[in-house]
Amino acid sequence: MGTVQAINPAQNLDQWFTKIFGQQTGYIYAATKTHDEDRKWAKRFFHWPNEKDFLITYYLENTATHDVYFCPSLFTRPTADHESITKELFYGTYWLWADFDYGDPPSSKKLAELNIPEPTIKVRSSEKNKQHWYWRLELFQTDPNVLEGVNRRLTYALEADLGGWDYQQSLRPPGTIHQESKKTVLLLSSNESYYSLAAFDNIPEPPSDAFLDIKLGTIPDSNAIAFKYAFPDDTAELFRKQVHELSIKDGKSRADRSEALMRLGYDFAEMGMSNEEIYSLLRNVDLRWKKFSSKNSDPERQYKNLLKIIRRARIKVPLTNPDDTIAEIPVFSHKKFLATHVEIDWLIENLIHKKGRVIVAGPPEVGKTQFSVWIGQHLALGKDVLKWHIPRRIKTLVFSMEMGHSELQMLVDGMDTNFTDEERDFLDQYMDYSPLGYSIPMDKPRGQAIFIALLEKFQPEVVIMDSLGVAIDDDIKSDVVVNKTFQFINAIVRAKYGCSTWWIHHMRKEQIGNKAPKKLADLYGSQYIGSNADTVIGLWPLSSGDIEVNYLKLRLAAKPKSFKIRRTNHC
Repeated sequence: MGTVQAINPAQNLDQWFTKIFGQQTGYIYAATKTHDEDRKWAKRFFHWPNEKDFLITYYLENTATHDVYFCPSLFTRPTADHESITKELFYGTYWLWADFDYGDPPSSKKLAELNIPEPTIKVRSSEKNKQHWYWRLELFQTDPNVLEGVNRRLTYALEADLGGWDYQQSLRPPGTIHQESKKTVLLLSSNESYYSLAAFDNIPEPPSDAFLDIKLGTIPDSNAIAFKYAFPDDTAELFRKQVHELSIKDGKSRADRSEALMRLGYDFAEMGMSNEEIYSLLRNVDLRWKKFSSKNSDPERQYKNLLKIIRRARIKVPLTNPDDTIAEIPVFSHKKFLATHVEIDWLIENLIHKKGRVIVAGPPEVGKTQFSVWIGQHLALGKDVLKWHIPRRIKTLVFSMEMGHSELQMLVDGMDTNFTDEERDFLDQYMDYSPLGYSIPMDKPRGQAIFIALLEKFQPEVVIMDSLGVAIDDDIKSDVVVNKTFQFINAIVRAKYGCSTWWIHHMRKEQIGNKAPKKLADLYGSQYIGSNADTVIGLWPLSSGDIEVNYLKLRLAAKPKSFKIRRTNHC
């Protein structure tokens, strides 16, 4: 099935619905929406395949004047106009889907990084970036909760429309007309690939509040908000514009009001506004631009669509409650402060404590990753290593953003000969490996959300991160970027989850006047990298073949003397 051709629209729709529903029988949910101020929806049900001809006629007769939709799920019976389509009526579907309404859909490279299969079908609903994607399942899925669970993970991972994951989602069939743009809904690609649900198991769960309904309190007056905040010039300019003043991109006949509203949603969230304040200003703008509002339209439509914008903005800029934040800040009187009993919980005595921050740094190929994994395995075993005492077994995770599966497996396999069968059993219980081989940016909300989901699922006490340079997407030399990254590490990873971090990093390159960059000041990047560490260990190769282990920083213990180790294939 190739790109939809306009020569025989009936045949194209026949092919489309046959691909979507195949040999199954049930009722297809179809709908139309008027393209006027009222934007009225009307739903219909057609039995598949008995009423296929009526279904096709329905779309052909309505697409010239109405926006038309269908649901990729089959249902057990029709519903009356006033009756909801409940999960009890869900019969099943062959498909997973994601709907892209804001921003560009991800590239094939991005899909590979996220370990998400290529879609079976891609459809463009209007402009180039307005698409919906489908993945064909090898088995007909009859559990709506399973369907929605995978769709939610796909939606969040791909940064798609957060309202487009449910079992009764309405999408546009190819060959029909998108009324606002007057463009034909186009089938971009279609193949015969299909997938088991297991192919999507590696997609992390979204944060628990990502899809929660936003409940608004009292909506403040937009004029009061305008005086409360200092608006950046470009945000203020966009907020004041009338609809005819919006920029029109090349190749478009009119401005993209959805995109402009979404940009304002992001800007308002980054300014620190509450959900109610963002809603008030977006409503003010929408009453002028009339994207979701009109003279006779249902106010509920505007409310739901503006909340979708706020929910998406909150992925990038999560909402914080000032009262909660203040309540979490500890404050003691002088005597109470001195009377508090604080005992350091050493994970490696005098080296790393619970919630501690370690950096292991050195030049390329000195063995930083091998050294760190070796220490991590001994943490998991509760077994002393080198000159260090490890008092108990520690749940440890190697989060490898540099080495992929094969490279890390080869490294770990070489070390495995050092352990007894009993020790391997303990390693299986206390040691986890995540061999990504690509960046999960810790300076970006998206990467932070993925990492939080990982912490919640595996609950490590120590995470060995390979490496700091790959974990920061923006300029690692920027003090602002590095401080922002460590604010997340300190406030969330350490304070909330009680997790210690062990970062692998590298030194600056050799320069004239500094042929041996192995001091704390030689850490590559912002000065605040070293400042945000409790312990910094330097590895330096010697001409003898040994490696010098240097204590560059120890915040909570006296610095011992440097010592030497030798690298082998096994440790």
